[in-house]
Amino acid sequence: MNLLGRDTLLTYTCYAPEHLHVDREQVVFDAGERWYSDETGFDVPDAWFSEWWADPLCSYPQRTGDLTSVVMTTDFIPTMAANATRRLKFGLDVQTHMVLSLPAPAGVVRRILFAKREWPGFDERDRQVVTLLRPHVQEIWLDAERRRAGVPELTNREWEVLALVGSGLSHAEIAARLFVAVSTVRKHLEHVRERMGVHSAATAASIALPHAPTALRPRAR
Repeated sequence: MNLLGRDTLLTYTCYAPEHLHVDREQVVFDAGERWYSDETGFDVPDAWFSEWWADPLCSYPQRTGDLTSVVMTTDFIPTMAANATRRLKFGLDVQTHMVLSLPAPAGVVRRILFAKREWPGFDERDRQVVTLLRPHVQEIWLDAERRRAGVPELTNREWEVLALVGSGLSHAEIAARLFVAVSTVRKHLEHVRERMGVHSAATAASIALPHAPTALRPRAR
């Protein structure tokens, strides 16, 4: 937070616009101090999410599919006067946001919002800082999600085998891809199933792969 200024508000949000539902919203820091508790599982009026989809900043990652770029209010709204006319209003006298998107299944939005009360609030240096931090933040988040989902620590090879299972490859095809014996592939999958307490590799893949390390996500055949 010190890198972005102690007047920065930091919020984690998770919601499903298509279902007009907020799963979690938590402002973690305001001026460097925690001040707002979790607010979980509440519905939002239709009009709010209609404005959310129409807002040039808020829905940009979902409208474009770009979940990797760090975007700011000033990328879309050039002046403070123009920002004041936005129909979607934010509390706490917030003037500007910077958005760091996190991995999420279709129809779900997960992001970290940085906010400031002054205009323009953030500059290119701030964007570069958050862009550099993004892969580390994403891995921290994925690790937390793995723990919440009950996914044990897996080796890189186990993740790789599981990712190939998720891509639809047979044991023989996986063995050929990795230059190992079929029995080695079976042994890896047996170990994963035992540690996860499931009876099939497909089940293990469906549970674990949404939380896989970024570099080991399933690859297309």
